[in-house]
Amino acid sequence: MSKPKNIRTCAYCGIKTEKSKLLRINLPLLCFDFYQNKNFRSFYVCQNIKCISRVLKKHSVNKYLNKEINDSKTVVFNAFLKELSSIITRLFENNNLDDNNLPHYSGLLLYKNNVSGYKGEAIPVSNLLYMGNKDTCFVSDSNVAKRLLNYKNIIIDIDGFNGELNGCKKS
Repeated sequence: MSKPKNIRTCAYCGIKTEKSKLLRINLPLLCFDFYQNKNFRSFYVCQNIKCISRVLKKHSVNKYLNKEINDSKTVVFNAFLKELSSIITRLFENNNLDDNNLPHYSGLLLYKNNVSGYKGEAIPVSNLLYMGNKDTCFVSDSNVAKRLLNYKNIIIDIDGFNGELNGCKKS
C-alpha cells in the first residue's frame, strides 16, 4: 500500500502529520507558502514556538541558506506575517459584505473590531495583518477559510507572537 501524499514531517522535531497543519517555508528565500503550492525547495515546521524557534539551526535546513541566522523564530514569523497580511488584505479589499447582515451568514468571518451575534467561525485580525478601513470580511472560498482556521491560533496571537500556539505554550 502506498503512503498518503498529504503527510509531511516537521523539519525540527520529526513529527509526521497532515501538511495542512504545518507551516511550509520555502528556501532559500525563507518565505511562507500559504497555499503550499509554490515550486521551491521547502521544509515544513510545526505550529509551535519550540519548532519555529529552532528549525533554522538544524543542519538539514541550514545547509540551504545563504547566510547565518541567529533568531529563526523572528525570521519564520516575519515570513508568515508578510504572506498572510497580503492574503488577508486581498480578502478584505475584495469583500462586498454588508456589516448589518452578519448574523445571516455561516462560515468564516475576519473582523477588525468586536462582532456580536455572528453564528459561524470568526477570527480577529490585528493591524499588522490588515491596515485598511473595512471592519469585516466574509471568506467565501472554503479552501482559504480552512487554511486560515488551521492558522487561527497564530493569527490571534500575532501582535505579540506569544501565549499558546496550537496547544504549545511559549518556551
